[in-house]
Amino acid sequence: MRPGTTMTFQVSKMRFGFLPDDPDYNITSEESSEIKWNLDGVLIGTGNIITIPGNKLMATKKYVVEAYSKSANATGKGAKNEEDDWHFEVKNNDVLSFSLSGNPKVGKPIIATVDKMVFSDLLPNEIIHWSAQFLKGTGKSVKMTPKVAGKFNVTCKINSETGVSKYIDVLVAKITKGFWNDFGGSEISQASWGQQVDFCIRGENVEGEEIELHIYDDDSKPFDDDDFAYSNKEISRIILGSNNDKYSTHRIELGNSIKDRTTHIASDEVKLYVKTKLVGFENASFTDVKAVEGTHKHLTVNSKKEVYRAIIGDKDGRASHNPVDYDMKSFVYANTTFAKGAKLTVKIFEKKGKLTKDPEATELKSEGIVAEDGTLVTEVDWGKLKDAKQNKKTKTYYPEIFDANDNLLLDGSESNTLCTVPLIPQSILKKEVSYVGAVTAGSEVVHLQNNENGVCECEARVRAFIRMLRVGEGTGELIKSSKINKVTKEKEVVYISHDFQKGYSTAFGGNKITDLSTHPMKVYDGSSAAGAYQIMQYTYAWLGGSKLEWTGKYFKILDIYEKDHDYRKIYKINDYQPESQDRLCVVIMKDKQKGLLDLVINDEIEKAIRNQGSAEWASLPHKGDFSRHLFKGKRQPATPMKICLEHYNKFYEEELKGISNLHLKKGFLKDFGSECCADNVHVENSIVNDNKLLFPFQSMPLNHPQNLKNETYAAYDYTNKEANAATFGYRRGKDRIHAARDLYYDVDEPIYAIYGGTVKLVYKYYNDTYAIEIEHDYEYKKGFKLFALYGEVNKSGILVKEGDIVKRGDPIAKVGLLDPFVVQPYPDKRGMLHFELYTGEASGATGSKTKYSDMLYAESINYSKDRSFKRRKDLFDPLQLLEEMIRNSKNEGLLK
Repeated sequence: MRPGTTMTFQVSKMRFGFLPDDPDYNITSEESSEIKWNLDGVLIGTGNIITIPGNKLMATKKYVVEAYSKSANATGKGAKNEEDDWHFEVKNNDVLSFSLSGNPKVGKPIIATVDKMVFSDLLPNEIIHWSAQFLKGTGKSVKMTPKVAGKFNVTCKINSETGVSKYIDVLVAKITKGFWNDFGGSEISQASWGQQVDFCIRGENVEGEEIELHIYDDDSKPFDDDDFAYSNKEISRIILGSNNDKYSTHRIELGNSIKDRTTHIASDEVKLYVKTKLVGFENASFTDVKAVEGTHKHLTVNSKKEVYRAIIGDKDGRASHNPVDYDMKSFVYANTTFAKGAKLTVKIFEKKGKLTKDPEATELKSEGIVAEDGTLVTEVDWGKLKDAKQNKKTKTYYPEIFDANDNLLLDGSESNTLCTVPLIPQSILKKEVSYVGAVTAGSEVVHLQNNENGVCECEARVRAFIRMLRVGEGTGELIKSSKINKVTKEKEVVYISHDFQKGYSTAFGGNKITDLSTHPMKVYDGSSAAGAYQIMQYTYAWLGGSKLEWTGKYFKILDIYEKDHDYRKIYKINDYQPESQDRLCVVIMKDKQKGLLDLVINDEIEKAIRNQGSAEWASLPHKGDFSRHLFKGKRQPATPMKICLEHYNKFYEEELKGISNLHLKKGFLKDFGSECCADNVHVENSIVNDNKLLFPFQSMPLNHPQNLKNETYAAYDYTNKEANAATFGYRRGKDRIHAARDLYYDVDEPIYAIYGGTVKLVYKYYNDTYAIEIEHDYEYKKGFKLFALYGEVNKSGILVKEGDIVKRGDPIAKVGLLDPFVVQPYPDKRGMLHFELYTGEASGATGSKTKYSDMLYAESINYSKDRSFKRRKDLFDPLQLLEEMIRNSKNEGLLK
């Protein structure tokens, strides 16, 4: 209580009961005279009631009042706290806590409010004082506007009391960059009137802040007046900022309103650019949005009809496919300035080289309809190619896009619209989809936002699929039961609640698993299925690298270790605990039933169930509502597809709200190579990925089609197929086939290691040049290290010796002088890097004279009885990897 408050105390209970309002049964005067009252151990009166005047309670401290008849024991040595004591404290009123109406940011007014005081009421003489570097005020609530960024102490107290202090971080909120893009998130630079486009905005410390966006046109003289074109406020649409590593997207229709404000009689072409400001900030003004590195600041809008860019990749244009195989489907994703509904035709051609006309793959011809954002998407089913089953050769394909009158709009083989993809059968390369789940803006990779609950939608789909699967396997949160329909009187299937966590320790037939340190590896009632996903013992063994042998009846686990499918080691899954079981399920979806995980992520759920899902789990339907699998000669029951999809959709809605009973951690897909909704955004020219190969130079070769020194170098384009001395597979003399790609440079151009590794050999090559051979710590073929030969280097420029360990990007040598008697092209005398690559599957000298028929991968039309590569059998054409290295180095800002 406050100082000076008068207090009255009364006895409410004695050894013998009494009734205060009944004279016959109240405390007698004799009994009352025996009651004594102490204040802090000092006698202050007698009787069954006493009043302590406020002047005796002025000191701010703790007090105790005690009522007793014979002896007091509330104070002193051996003091007791009993029912005849009353402990209380006299205090001055003061502030105990306060809060802010938002995150403190420079220029943004916020309200500071007292939340709690010693006494909830405030007396007239009790004044609340606020103090900070940018704040002086009084009252329960005050408005403050920080002027500078930093860490500041805010104190709030009543009168001269201590009050409460806390440090607050004042941040600077600002818009940092943006880019124009289509609905898929890919950066665009052109559009036509009537299309819809998106503008992506990113900032620092703008999460939850309202952004006002204006569009202006950038007129050229004589119409240099920068007309206002659009504001989101005009159409009452609110744009809210996202957190620092995410973009906010605003959709804009390039309709008549914008056109009327910006075009003039001379031309309907305009260049639109964006200005923004943060709403609710003092002195905020509209400023130009800086374009993301590598993107166009302006959006050029006119009435021209053209196709200006295309990729072969995912349906949403977020990833390029590189390479592809016959068992894959890709999409041609093109950006156009055609109106919604326009019909365009896509033809696919095989790239043959300059001397041969490129044939059309007529099986892949398709038509598509332009969407409202100007994008065209058509499917490419590589399995439709006539030679899909028997062909074993690598080929390169590209699209051409035509209008309704068969006029060519885009040629994917041209360097300014390059859109090619290698088709590599039997996956001699690791299939790699670049930036899965991400969209590109120039050299920046922009990850998709999580939903409003902070849930990654890709992960929500995978989680929902797993939960749906578990219901069918009898280990989920629902389990199949039956009841009698009251109307039809017939038994019908229903699903009732079930112990979800119990599923992790349940084996086939309902048997209990008592040890989750590993898979039980035993057979229960005819099956070894165990755990939440009913993983068989042979599957668990295979996931740990054990080789399997099909006996005709079952898979036999052999005592042979195969490193390339030891996924338990690769993903660091060391036990059979619940989280490990969840992760093993994802491994099966990704690496055992290949393509299943991608189908789920891409929301092709029924296809995922019928194709790969039903092959792994008997409870999932294959055709109709029937399982693929038999048990003891009888077909196993499967969950009807309709029920599977109902369960999936139910669980998906829950997962989107953050409701999940799985043990997978947020961001788990990143552990399995997916960047979908990744937390970290690679920015501009600093996309560093230490797991990718770098180009061996920091400038483009003089004989690359995008960097030809002059027209004469086109004849030595190293990217062509067996067309000149610089290409792989070209005829050399009477008995040899060229085993490298030759990259032309000036003498003494620095050469860099494409990856980390060990220098195996440094030796004289020919004509006073040397060669360096490095075994790189990169698995081009799983389980084997990539082997590179860097040939024709300058002896005086060699920076490594045998046995040295090199790091990715280390300088290792300089380009040597090409044979001075060979002038390619005339009249230049310059150097080259003779670059050979080997998978690492073979050993011994790279110059081994292997028979052409024994080569694993290398092939050439120049083969003859007496002519071969005269190289080790694991030699392969490095072109595809060289193109990949160029992209990687450009992404990291290491290649001009």
